[in-house]
Amino acid sequence: MPPGPAALSFQSGRPILPTVVTYTKNGIILRFGSPINPDRKANKSAEIQRMTQECANHFAVEIAKAPWDWHMFQPLWSADR
Repeated sequence: MPPGPAALSFQSGRPILPTVVTYTKNGIILRFGSPINPDRKANKSAEIQRMTQECANHFAVEIAKAPWDWHMFQPLWSADR
């Protein structure tokens, strides 16, 4: 996963709020995870890695609940192009 959101969070001191969108027959549902707060006293690189991993863990759990909602509209990997 790209570290940009965690790096921005660390720099600003603001939390990341991981969010996913799933679809139902009645519309969409937004599910918010717990805030991931940066520890600005920690080692910057290690903290960015920790926060990025927490985001990935949240997405893994949420994707497993509705994997059919997660797909690419265009080729992602160069081998698929």
